[in-house]
Amino acid sequence: MEITQRFKKRISQMDEKSVAILLAVTAFLCYTCMYSFRKSFTAASFDDATVWGINYKVCLVIAQMIGYMCSKFYGIKFIAESKQKNRGRYLIVLICISWLSLLAFAWFPSSL
Repeated sequence: MEITQRFKKRISQMDEKSVAILLAVTAFLCYTCMYSFRKSFTAASFDDATVWGINYKVCLVIAQMIGYMCSKFYGIKFIAESKQKNRGRYLIVLICISWLSLLAFAWFPSSL
């Protein structure tokens, strides 16, 4: 039996409270794992680096917030239109893209 079928069978045998707790813990763990991807540049030091007269770290935070906002709006549409069986793959691919962008951030430091 495929793993997803076994998982669905076990979930269907659980009561609603247990399913809600399982989903809450899963969402929390997913967010916790992604937190390291989102916050790593805040640990870096950008002494005296500026872009158009604005502190470089402030520019990074603003760019992150704009990207986060755009991803929320587009993500709602994207997930709603995607097939349920592909959502897990999409999540893994997007996490890998996030990881690769942070890796590029480390490999190619700012020349400011």
